[in-house]
Amino acid sequence: MMRAIYGRNSVGTIPRMETPACLIWVDGLPQIIVRSGARDVNFLIAHEMAHIALRTAEFDGTRADEERAADAIAAAILAPPRAVLGAHRFFGERLRPLARCFAISQTSMTLRLGEVLNDERAVVTRNRRILKRGWEASDDQLLLRWRNEPAPPGIAKVRLVGKVDHDRVAFRKIVTR
Repeated sequence: MMRAIYGRNSVGTIPRMETPACLIWVDGLPQIIVRSGARDVNFLIAHEMAHIALRTAEFDGTRADEERAADAIAAAILAPPRAVLGAHRFFGERLRPLARCFAISQTSMTLRLGEVLNDERAVVTRNRRILKRGWEASDDQLLLRWRNEPAPPGIAKVRLVGKVDHDRVAFRKIVTR
């Protein structure tokens, strides 16, 4: 999509870069640079495209607010709600095929499911970073503990596999109705 709008040179790669992707401006046009071998490239490009849209719309928020908004926009571009609902009806909670369906990581898929289904989901990385939708800050210590222990009843726990998802653990609160 970026190449269709800004031309074939609007997305490039370089071998070494501190961050997995960044947005720069060259001759007044945006260019997205992705680190060679970066994971979840589709999400990275959509995230940087969201920054372009936010800046064009003169987004008025902190840098952290802009990052959260760019994440949300990227997720909406790559996994629109109706498509996520349809895929979830077909695949259920099987994260690998769901993620493949949208060409995103299982981590991104877990968080997107939390947004679309309006339930509580979290991913804990190997270096103890917590990514979550719907969980309270007071749950962080429990999530960190459950990463290495069995989860209690009412909590679904799945070890994620593959590139960016290696050694991550996803959690979902099971709601009985």
